[in-house]
Amino acid sequence: MDLDTYRPRVPSRLEDVYYPDGILAGQSRILRCPFCDCEHWHGASLGDRNSHCTPHVVVRGGYLRINDAYGNPGYVLCEPADAVNWDLERAMAQLWVLRSRYRRIRAEHDRINPWTAAERTRKRNLREQADSLAALLLKAAVSL
Repeated sequence: MDLDTYRPRVPSRLEDVYYPDGILAGQSRILRCPFCDCEHWHGASLGDRNSHCTPHVVVRGGYLRINDAYGNPGYVLCEPADAVNWDLERAMAQLWVLRSRYRRIRAEHDRINPWTAAERTRKRNLREQADSLAALLLKAAVSL
């Protein structure tokens, strides 16, 4: 499966958007992003969209790290009532995020040239994380 070109389908609801003075400005599609799990807003039409995921630094688990959802291939907006397995589509998007995380960890592992015991431990931990992600992705038949 080629995750680089796969664009998951996501359910989006159509809502009216108002100016601060209460006048109707138009309609927007609102969805929960399958890559970053944030709410994104798009124009009213259905179809292909680029996601609004950003490479901002977020705090998760008590430490800072780059959001692995940045740079994804986007998604296809659909009506919530469409006959689509939404859980499968979300899982496909999360496989893309896991592969992105694997590549980031591998690159960080390869950059480290350990001189101290702490650096050697850090490199070993990164290798263990990369190996566990690789095993999971290979079970899902995802090319690394």
